[in-house]
Amino acid sequence: MKKYKLFFTIVFVFLGIMLSTPSYAMSQHLNNLNFNIKINNNGSVSITEIWDAELYDTNTLFKTFTKNSKFKEIADVSITELDENGNKIKSFKNSEAYKYHENKDYFHATDDDTGNFEIAWGVSANGNEHRFFRLNYTIYDCINVYNDCAEFYWQVIGNQWSIDTYKITGTVLLPSEVVNIDDFRVWAHGPLHGEIRKTNNNSCFFSIENMPTNTFLELRLVFPTYIVNNAINIKNINNLDNILQEEQKNADKANKQREISKLYSKIGLVISLIISGIFGFFSLKNFIKLKKEYNKANIFKEKFDFKYFRDIPNSQMDPAEATIFAYNKIDDKNMISSLLMSLAYKKAITIKPGNNKDNTEILLNLNDNSTSNLIQLTEGERYLGGYLEKIGKSFSIKKFEKYIDSHAESFYNLINRIKKSSSTNLIKDYKYIDSNIQSLKAKLETRAYTCLIFIMIYLFIISWFFMILSTISRNILFIAIMLIILIYLYSMFHFFHLKRKINIYTEVGTEEKAKWRGLKNFMKNFSLLDEREIPELELWEQYLVYATGFGIAQKVLKKLKTKYPELSDSNYLNNYSCFYIANNHMFSSTVNNSINKAISVHNVQVAASSFSSGSGSGGGFSSGGGGGRWWWPAVAEDKKQYKRAQS
Repeated sequence: MKKYKLFFTIVFVFLGIMLSTPSYAMSQHLNNLNFNIKINNNGSVSITEIWDAELYDTNTLFKTFTKNSKFKEIADVSITELDENGNKIKSFKNSEAYKYHENKDYFHATDDDTGNFEIAWGVSANGNEHRFFRLNYTIYDCINVYNDCAEFYWQVIGNQWSIDTYKITGTVLLPSEVVNIDDFRVWAHGPLHGEIRKTNNNSCFFSIENMPTNTFLELRLVFPTYIVNNAINIKNINNLDNILQEEQKNADKANKQREISKLYSKIGLVISLIISGIFGFFSLKNFIKLKKEYNKANIFKEKFDFKYFRDIPNSQMDPAEATIFAYNKIDDKNMISSLLMSLAYKKAITIKPGNNKDNTEILLNLNDNSTSNLIQLTEGERYLGGYLEKIGKSFSIKKFEKYIDSHAESFYNLINRIKKSSSTNLIKDYKYIDSNIQSLKAKLETRAYTCLIFIMIYLFIISWFFMILSTISRNILFIAIMLIILIYLYSMFHFFHLKRKINIYTEVGTEEKAKWRGLKNFMKNFSLLDEREIPELELWEQYLVYATGFGIAQKVLKKLKTKYPELSDSNYLNNYSCFYIANNHMFSSTVNNSINKAISVHNVQVAASSFSSGSGSGGGFSSGGGGGRWWWPAVAEDKKQYKRAQS
């Protein structure tokens, strides 16, 4: 299920990003850009811009004005930094010369190297900074005065605007009130989700959220000529009808685009509802099918409780198999240490004690037919034994460590191979796990996460369509999708509930698992029990094999030394390999260091590998394969087959 969980995690992160508040990866963005535009009686326009800016490692902010016949000049420029309450912090000084990067606390307002007019100021922001700026400037002779009307036509944002802006707002104020408000006309050009409206006889308001970059925003206001009777940019023609015709065409074109968008959204709504209905139907059908499959499954529900269990439940199981069986996982270091100890207990290897890594040796007896315990080796023990054979018939602990360090990747593969075979044997050899029930549990988990994914998708659909649909369509969509979401929610929670209730173990497996857990409790707490219930010291050597797999060997050994003082004598321990390994820090540190090195080398190799190619053009290996089937390594049934698998 790991690959399913990785897939679901990626999907959830993606949907979380899609549904979250917009964020920006550029070095600056504006939370809000506010315009206060005042048209003067002499035909000039005074503009104040308030920038609410989020900056990251930004040197200079700037705004460019494309030079054309719509204005004579821009002058009276000033830049002021404000605090969050709008109070002045400082004024920027005019450097009076164009610079690509303006100096800190200076600004320029002049032609740039492309011939356009630029206002730029040095902010010198280091790291993330939230700052506020006020721009003041005056545009001269930008009001056109015709015989039948006066016109203000101005691009407040050019199409080269590159700063992400969450919200733009602004007001335009006329010098005096218009007698007949119908003679005051306002338009705005730009993204169709913006809005402009008259607020009274001498002002209007405009706003837009999520202003796209590289998109212009311009205003066009028409009003009687007496409003600007001192303007000098006189055009001795009638132009009101032309303006009205032009804006009517613009409005018709925009409305047509809106109608097309609404049509597409309705088509999308219908398609979404149909697809949602289909998925909802099949989800419900699949839920009913899986529920029937669950009800028919032969799930053993009786529980066994062995608080303390003295005997080893199944001596045929190695410590890796027992630990994975009892607790569904095993620590890599404990696994290798316990299997080495198990090989020593079964006389497959002999430990020759020494004072250090150079003279402490491991002798292999794997091919000694006189050793009857060899026929009892499990698959995991044989895998480890085969790996040891590659080092030599006898070798020091130091040589063992060096070999693993130089063959780290193969050692990493050995660890995974042992864990995989241990899990497989629980089904195949010991019949402790019902493979059909295990498959049903996996299906329930997969379906539950699938339901969760569809819930997230439908929530995204609702949030998306709510922005573009009418109220009636929104209500239809909301009711339909909420019904489907309820189906998925019910299915998801029920799938998770059934998954938790499922016992993948057979009756024998359930009993054996309880016994192994009882054995662990017994080994941890044997000192609290009656003296008659405690095994002889010789039996503890086999107990230590499993205690090492469970990760409690040191605790057990410490209590044993209290009860059996002879265990504190190193010469006594040298006669018992399991006691010697459990008590010897040199063994545990060698295994720990080797496993850490193997994992580190594997991670480095994976990170440095080439990406896989789906087109067949080459690249790194992918995780697929096996002709669409799950494949498990064959179990070596005897030493001859085992050796052939190792070659």
